Amino acid sequence: MPQMRIEERPLKIYDLSSEPADGIKDQNEQINQAPGEIKESPIEQVRITVPTTDDPTLPVITFRTCIMGPLINIVTSFALQVFSYRRSGMGLSKPMVQILVLLLGKLMAAKLPAKVVKFPGTKFEFSLNPGPFNIKEHVLASIFATTGMEASQSIPIINVMKVFFRKNISFLTSFFLVQTNQMIGYGLAGLFMKFLVDSPFMWWPLTLLDMSFYREALTYMKQAVKNQNKYNDIHNELMKKYETVPQWWFIVVIALSLAFALFNTILHESEIQLPYWGILVAILVPLVLLLPMGAIIATTGMNLSITLISEMIMGYLSPGKPIANLAFVAYSGSTKIHALSFLTEFKLAHYMKIPPKSMFIIQIVGALITSTTRLCTAWWALGAIKDICVPDPKNIWACPSDMKTFNAALTWGGVGPSRVFFPNGDYAVLYYFFIAGVIGPLIVWVLSNKFPEKKWIKLINFPLIFSGPAMMPPMGSAHIISFFVVAIIMNFIVYKKCNEWWNKRAYDFSNGLDTGVTLFSLVQMPLMLNRIYGPEWWGNQEQCPLVDCPTDPSVKNPNCPAVN
Repeated sequence: MPQMRIEERPLKIYDLSSEPADGIKDQNEQINQAPGEIKESPIEQVRITVPTTDDPTLPVITFRTCIMGPLINIVTSFALQVFSYRRSGMGLSKPMVQILVLLLGKLMAAKLPAKVVKFPGTKFEFSLNPGPFNIKEHVLASIFATTGMEASQSIPIINVMKVFFRKNISFLTSFFLVQTNQMIGYGLAGLFMKFLVDSPFMWWPLTLLDMSFYREALTYMKQAVKNQNKYNDIHNELMKKYETVPQWWFIVVIALSLAFALFNTILHESEIQLPYWGILVAILVPLVLLLPMGAIIATTGMNLSITLISEMIMGYLSPGKPIANLAFVAYSGSTKIHALSFLTEFKLAHYMKIPPKSMFIIQIVGALITSTTRLCTAWWALGAIKDICVPDPKNIWACPSDMKTFNAALTWGGVGPSRVFFPNGDYAVLYYFFIAGVIGPLIVWVLSNKFPEKKWIKLINFPLIFSGPAMMPPMGSAHIISFFVVAIIMNFIVYKKCNEWWNKRAYDFSNGLDTGVTLFSLVQMPLMLNRIYGPEWWGNQEQCPLVDCPTDPSVKNPNCPAVN
C-alpha cells in the first residue's frame, strides 16, 4: 500500500530589503510602456496607501495559512459570540487578529522544517515551510480568521426566539437559517463584483485600514510591476495575471443556498413561521439595494442598514407574526451584510494582489467555520450562563443587542406598522422622513448645479447624515462623544494642520485605537467573569425605579404611579 512521502527541500529565500511602494519591476516580465496611458488610482488615499507592486510567485494558500486561519477563526468566533451578550459591548478588532496571525506566521516560518509532503497516487504536494512568511500569506490567513466577523443578524434572531419568545427551534433549523442567508449574500456579491470591486472609483475606505497595517507589519512585498498601459488603473492591470472567479461559481452558490433555504422553511415552517414566498421577497430586497448601498460604502465607508426597511415590509405583508418578521430580516438584512463584507474583503485582496480564486475558497470555507462556531457557542451560552439576557441593572449578561432585536420584532412584527405608524398609528408623522430622505439629495443636486463655485455644497451627503444616528443605539453616551472627539481632531484639525503626518499615520493611529481597546477588553473579561466589576462612584449604582412603568393611562401597574 503506497504511503505518504515526506521530502526535505531547502527553504526559498525572498528579498526582504525592498519597500512595498518602491515599484521594483518584475524580473520575468515588463509591460510595454506607452506614456500617459496607464494612470494611478484616481483616489488620493489609495495612491498614498496602496503600493503599485506585485510578486505573483509568492505562495498564497500554504500549510501555514490552512492551519492558522481555521484555528484563529474558531477562537475569535467563540470570543465574539460570548462578548455579544455583555451589557457593554466588547469585541475583537481585526488589527488584533492580524497581529496574532503575523506572530504565529513568523514563528511557524522559523520553526517548521522545510519538508514537502506528497500524496501517493496523485501529483498533489505541499511544503510545511515554503519560505519566509510573506505578505500575501498574512493577508489571506487574516481574512480566513476574520471572515464572518461582521455583525450578522441571524444569531441574535435565534437568541430572541429561544430566550425572549421561549420558542423551541431545533439546532438543524438554526444551522440552515444561519448558513443559507450567509451564502446567498456571498452569491449576490459576486453579481456586482465588476461594478463594486474592479472600478477604481469604488475605493472602499475601510480596506485602507487593513492595507496600512499590512504595509507596516510586512515590508517585503517585492518584484513589482509598475508600468504604463492602456487601462486607467494600475491595480486592475496587475490583477490581470490571475484568473478571475467565474460568474457561474456565484450562481451555483446562490442556487444551492436558496434551495436549502426553501427546504428548511417549508419543512420547519412551524418553527420559523416564514412562508416560502417570504424567502423570495426577502432576498429581492438586498438584490435591488445592494448596488446603490455598495456604492455608498465603497466611496464613503458608511454602511447603511436595510433592517428597518425589511421589518416594515414584512410587518405590512404579515402583521402579528414577530418570529416570521425576524426570519425575514435574517434573509434580507443579514444577506446584505454578508454580501458587503464579501465585497470589502475582495477589494482588499484586489489591492494586495491576492488571486481571486484563492480568495473565494478562503472566504467560503472561513464563513462556514465562523457561522458554525458562533451558532454552537450561542447554543452553549444560552444554557450555561446563569441569568443570561435577564434585564437586571447588575447583570453583565444583559444582551442589549438581542433586547433591541426583540423590541423591534414586537413593534414591527407583533403589533405591526399599520397600528403603530401608518395608517392607524399615533406615529404616522414619522413617515414624512421618507419624503425628506428623497428630497434632501435632490436639493443638494439642484444647488450644486446652480452654484458650481460653491464646492462645499457637493460635500453634503444626506444618506450619511440620516444614517449616523441610526448606528448609535444601543451605545452609551460615552461611545458617541468619543466618536465625535476623535473624528474632529483627526479628520479636521490634524488633516489640515499636519497633512503629511496624517497621510502616513492616520490609518495606523486608527488601528492602534482598535487594538488598544481590544487588549484592555481581554484584561477586563476574566475580571468580570469573577464578578470584579471595577470602581464604583457616585451615581454609578443609582437606577430609576420607574424606568419600566407604563406611560399609557389605560395601562395600570400597582407598583407604578398613575398617569393622567
